[in-house]
Amino acid sequence: LLIDSSNMKYIVLLFSIFIFGTSQAQFWDFTAPKRLEATVNSSSEESAPIFSPNGKELYFVRTFDESNVGGNNDQDIWYSFLNQAGKWEESENIVELNTKFNDGLLALRNGGNRAYIRYSNPKDKSEKGIAVVEREVEGKWKTPKKLTIPGFNVQGKHFGFCLSEDEKTIIISYQGEGTVGAEDLYFSTLTNGTWSQL
Repeated sequence: LLIDSSNMKYIVLLFSIFIFGTSQAQFWDFTAPKRLEATVNSSSEESAPIFSPNGKELYFVRTFDESNVGGNNDQDIWYSFLNQAGKWEESENIVELNTKFNDGLLALRNGGNRAYIRYSNPKDKSEKGIAVVEREVEGKWKTPKKLTIPGFNVQGKHFGFCLSEDEKTIIISYQGEGTVGAEDLYFSTLTNGTWSQL
């Protein structure tokens, strides 16, 4: 092992950071998971939770619920909010964002007033995509607008995505033409209002 003495202080510093970081990780402690009250949870399946930036709104996907727009086999976006007493209110179906197919909220931006959701064409089940929707002052959501992302053609049953905080980069997991496995990762960037080819 050869060490340049002029760089010795940097090697010692990095070693110290490594030791400190790994030793601290051993002392992390987590409380036991606590199920939210029945106002949020139901006998149906709840998944994919997303909190608003202020932590007072909880959005999630509910499956196997007869009150979903498409019935028991549908997935809808539901939400609940934290009241002044610190209790979660009765969850509600966001009907204006849901179709008779599988829906889900996947990202919140602009202080929680802009949502990126899974898009399903109500007239064509095979047409899947991503839509953006703004919330009005009164709290109601406007009509979702499908994002035009060249090359985005979902051929499998499932897809998911992750959006950067500045809303200019999107990474999508899906099965499409040329996919190696069940799903591959693709990305697109937004420049001057236009999304790039995946």
